[in-house]
Amino acid sequence: ICQVACELAVTESIEKDIAREKERLRNGQAAWDSYEPDLVPEIRRDHFDEAVKFARRSVSDNDIRKYEMFAQTLQESSGLSS
Repeated sequence: ICQVACELAVTESIEKDIAREKERLRNGQAAWDSYEPDLVPEIRRDHFDEAVKFARRSVSDNDIRKYEMFAQTLQESSGLSS
């Protein structure tokens, strides 16, 4: 997930740099004539939100049932069952 989020941020940064460069050329300005701040300086939550959509499931239904049964057993033994 972290790797995909990073890739999404880098891709967004490159796309914005290209768009900024095209705008400069349309305005007759020299290419990269001064320092320009990075338009995507960090990996944001929306990059992670998008990356999660590509994540594969790592726990089977059977394993989830086992964990749920274990949690229920712990709750019952501690007197927290409802």
